[in-house]
This record gives sequence, C-alpha cells and structure tokens, in this order.
Amino acid sequence: MDNTQLAKEYLHKAIENQIDGNLNEAQTYCRLSLEASESSEAHTHLGWIFSINGEYEEAIEECLKAIKLDKDFGNPYNDIGSYLVMLNREEEAITWFERASRAPKFKQKYLAYTNLAQIYKKLNDWEKALHFFKEAFTDNPGYKPARKGYYKILALCN
Repeated sequence: MDNTQLAKEYLHKAIENQIDGNLNEAQTYCRLSLEASESSEAHTHLGWIFSINGEYEEAIEECLKAIKLDKDFGNPYNDIGSYLVMLNREEEAITWFERASRAPKFKQKYLAYTNLAQIYKKLNDWEKALHFFKEAFTDNPGYKPARKGYYKILALCN
C-alpha cells in the first residue's frame, strides 16, 4: 500500500473515531495520516478536532497549514472564519468566509454565505445580511436556516 492510500485510511479512521466521540484516537489517526502523506484534508480535520476541545488558535494553525497545501480547498477558510467567530472576532472572520465562498473546491458555499449573513445581521447591516442569506439559499435551496434568516430580516425591515 502506498503512503497516499495509507494516509486516506488513517484519515477515514480519524473521522470514524471523531464521530464516535473518541477524540484522542481521532487526533492520533489524523497525525498518522499526516505522517504517511500530508494533506489539506487531514490538517483541516485535525483543526476540527482541536476546535471541539475549544483549542481555536491551534485549529486555525492547522487550517493555515491546509491552505498552504491547497489554496483551492474551501473548508479550511470557512473553518477559520468559524473559529474566529467563536473567539468573538467576527469582523476578522468576514475575510475568511469570503475566501471560502470563492474557493473552487468548496461544495458547501451556502455555509460561508450563511456565516457572512449572520455576521452582517449581528452588525445590523440588513442589506448585506439579506444578500448573503439569499446567496445561501440560492446555492442550496433546501437549506432552511438561510431561508428562515432571510425572511426573518425581511419581516424586521417591514
């Protein structure tokens, strides 16, 4: 088995352990994955594990490593934005969510749009909040939080 395949298997085991709530094992498997073959996905997932433990600065560092490996992978941009929000640094997070929304390899752009909308809502910038909620449910029509957020702001504006 080559290192890339081994790294993927370790990452799969990391995800399974994280889902089962075994964060120490998940972290171990992420590190094994990175040792076998460094990947942006493994760094991003390790960051996610750090964030579950409230270690947001460490999570951000892992995401930055992921971005260095693959600038087109959108997940670490969105995750950094989320971690900055958790650190009450919303205005800093805006740039990261914008980058996520433009990343070629990010399938959940609606998450970045919704995150932007939530920040602008908190900043009382209703126009931008409406814009990004609409972008979110245009990207994913079935994503109810975006649609609900949009109509809630519309109701407040009337």
